Amino acid sequence: MEQVVAEVIVTPPAPTVFEGDTLRLAAEARDANEHQVPEVAFAWISDDEAVATVDSTGLVRAVTRGTATITARTGDTDGDGDRDLVILRTGDGTSRGFYEGYYVQLLEQAGDRRFTDATAASIAGNEDGAAPSVRWLRIYDVDDDGDLDIVADDYSTYGLAWRNDGAGRFRR
Repeated sequence: MEQVVAEVIVTPPAPTVFEGDTLRLAAEARDANEHQVPEVAFAWISDDEAVATVDSTGLVRAVTRGTATITARTGDTDGDGDRDLVILRTGDGTSRGFYEGYYVQLLEQAGDRRFTDATAASIAGNEDGAAPSVRWLRIYDVDDDGDLDIVADDYSTYGLAWRNDGAGRFRR
C-alpha cells in the first residue's frame, strides 16, 4: 500500500537566525502512522523574503530583523495543499492513448484522492506527439522561487523543463 504524506516535519523547529546568518533546515514527510515517507521532494517557501530567504536545499538566510515563516511543501504543484501527480507519457505518441500528444501529464488532486487531468490547461510547451518519450522526470524547485518545477532528467538531450508560476501553471 502506498504511503500518503500526512504531515511534514521541519527541523529545527522555530529557530532564531540573526541578520546575515544562515541556517540549514531539514524536512521529513510522515504518514498518518508517523512513519517516514521516503524519497519525497520538497519546495521551500518564505512568507516574507524581505526578512528571510530560503533556497531549494532548505538553506535560510536572515536578511533583516523581523519574523518570517519558512514552509516545506511536497508534491503540491498548484499550492492547494493536496499532492498532485506528474507522470510520463506512455507509448510513442502515435497510438490513440490517454497521453497522446504530450511529453508529460499533470494530474491535480481534486480531493479525496481523486485526480483531474490538468495537462492541457497547465503545461505550456508540452505538446509534441512526434517527440521521443522522456524516460525520467524530476520534480523540484529549479529556480528557488518556492514552487515545484518539472525537469526531464535527460535535460541535456531534450532541453525539457517547465517552470511553475506559483499557481500550478508551467511554462517551458
